[in-house]
Amino acid sequence: MRAIDFVWETRRDLVEEELKTILGVDVLDRRDPKYFQQRNAAAKLALEKMSVDERAEIELGLETRRTKGNPEKIQRQYVLIPNVLRTPTRNLIEFFQPC
Repeated sequence: MRAIDFVWETRRDLVEEELKTILGVDVLDRRDPKYFQQRNAAAKLALEKMSVDERAEIELGLETRRTKGNPEKIQRQYVLIPNVLRTPTRNLIEFFQPC
């Protein structure tokens, strides 16, 4: 995981403030393609503007993430379902039923 991705995930408020500056707006529209296109640049700016202590906190969190892996909440967002397109519809319905 890159530092800018970790900043995006953990300090989105700071990144969004930088996005407002980059895009020249007072209110962000998350549906605007520029919102996503400029998020890395905004995260980089947010990271560069952090104090030494804040950056150390980010580095510690990033190192923890790299060694322990993603928290369960994040892992659930990226579950891959193999062979979904080749699975009959009835099986898909059963697959997505709550346990």
